[in-house]
Amino acid sequence: MTSFFDTIKIEDVTCPPDCFLCEEACFDRNRDKGCSGIRAIHLPELKSHTVKICNQCGEPACEENCPTGAIHKDPEDGVVRINE
Repeated sequence: MTSFFDTIKIEDVTCPPDCFLCEEACFDRNRDKGCSGIRAIHLPELKSHTVKICNQCGEPACEENCPTGAIHKDPEDGVVRINE
């Protein structure tokens, strides 16, 4: 089964400055989960405009290594979430 996260392809430095449309669209689609799997990153001082996505790993190392316990994989639906 292919999900939205499996099909998106990110090419560095191609995003328009200050654009958050993909992040907002992902949040809207996943409103019931209360999160976006996409995070727009704009660093104009470095001339970098890109996005990062969560790969929803089967065994997320970020969960194991988070010093605050803010990252967890939901045992019911398998979604990796960050409690900001």
